[in-house]
Amino acid sequence: MHSKIQGRVVILVGENEVANAALVQQTAGTRTEGSTFVTLLTTRLPHADDWPGSHRYVTREEFDRAESAGSFALHYAHDGHAYGIRLYDLAAALNEGTVVLTLPHDQAATLRGMVDHAYVVPVAATPVSLNPDSPTAVDQLTAFLSRLSR
Repeated sequence: MHSKIQGRVVILVGENEVANAALVQQTAGTRTEGSTFVTLLTTRLPHADDWPGSHRYVTREEFDRAESAGSFALHYAHDGHAYGIRLYDLAAALNEGTVVLTLPHDQAATLRGMVDHAYVVPVAATPVSLNPDSPTAVDQLTAFLSRLSR
């Protein structure tokens, strides 16, 4: 049996991954003490609303080489594109603090089994935080992260 990676991960899951990513991005703007974020490698093209450091864009060949080399903590396909979190990036982020990210349900379960303290947080289909006049979801996530860092 392999030992789990030491650290703490908060994984947002829900039907609307775009909304979940927006919630992570908005929470990143608060830079809650003790929390950090991990970069996803992906074969998709950049989107206008991607935030700096959220993705590293690679060719399919580069992604396949990293996969063959065993570089990923986890990897998955979504909408015809490959996504992955490198072991090195995950370990480096965990050394900085609690990692916050969004993943599909099945990948959240995989990561939860790999890290010794993993919290899976279900998110409503459209978090109210997407309305700038109602930052409730961001406030709630920020408060949760603050409690974890104590």
